[in-house]
Amino acid sequence: MANADYTYDQVKNGTGLFRQESGMSYSVRRLQTKLKRNGYLNGSADGYYGAQTAEAVKLLQSEAGLSPDGVTGQRTLMALDNMDNEPVVELYGRELTHSELLNGYSSSMSEVEAIARCIYGEDTAYSDGQSAVAEEIYNRKVGTQYSFGSYTPMNRTRSWKAVVYDPGQYSVMSHDDSGSTSYSRRPNQYSAEWANCVALAQQLVDGGHPNILGKRYFHMAAEYPIKGTYYNYVQIPEGKGNQFYNNSTTKF
Repeated sequence: MANADYTYDQVKNGTGLFRQESGMSYSVRRLQTKLKRNGYLNGSADGYYGAQTAEAVKLLQSEAGLSPDGVTGQRTLMALDNMDNEPVVELYGRELTHSELLNGYSSSMSEVEAIARCIYGEDTAYSDGQSAVAEEIYNRKVGTQYSFGSYTPMNRTRSWKAVVYDPGQYSVMSHDDSGSTSYSRRPNQYSAEWANCVALAQQLVDGGHPNILGKRYFHMAAEYPIKGTYYNYVQIPEGKGNQFYNNSTTKF
């Protein structure tokens, strides 16, 4: 099995190993980041388990009283985690399996993490687009007069997790196809874009919302401008660079 077939948490729980190979793994990048933070790795945290990473693991294993074989398993990760203070923003963005993401609503996943993953799954790169998705989530939770497609207004008392996991709303959180959830289950938790998603999610949970256009708007994608809308601004992601457009498709 390749490194990419296992998540960090799976290996820590006793399933699988990380070892030197040519393939890229998001969870190996997490391992490398922790090794660098604790002074074991001088190379880059790029997700590729090469000779430098193997040597860093051997050094950790030697200091932890483990057999220094350069292969990362459960005991090695437990030793590393005992000394590593992983920032909460990074922890929220840890790699999940497709099944773990789909079952996030019934798990201990926090509302901030669930919202952040939804925002990032919808827009991985643009701060204005991420703000639009956050505002859309806000509207879907508190709005009572807006509807489109399969969406109908939700009860205001529903939790934020219930909104992002509502069937038919956000495929990046609930679609059976693992390709649809690829960004939301394994964001780049070390990027400024991910940090922005977490900040927006925290803002919603704390009772605020972006409201950057001062209007109600939704992430409409291909439905716009074919279907008539009666609110002022929407976000169009496909091929438009996640910028804002008004009803005449003029860039806002």
